[in-house]
Amino acid sequence: MIRLDARGMRLADVPITAVYGDESSGIEYSTFVPRLSWLLLTGFLWRLWTKYFRRATASRDDSTNSP
Repeated sequence: MIRLDARGMRLADVPITAVYGDESSGIEYSTFVPRLSWLLLTGFLWRLWTKYFRRATASRDDSTNSP
């Protein structure tokens, strides 16, 4: 989703009912939360770089190279 946003694409939220049986979660929060936090932080920084800084430098380079 982060990469789609950086490329200017849109997403639609489709409601789906979650169906659970007798399962229980095997997620260990002590490892999951730090890994997810790192993933979200790096994705956010990548999106900022791609969407704002890289495009700004590319358009500035294009304008200086025009005849």
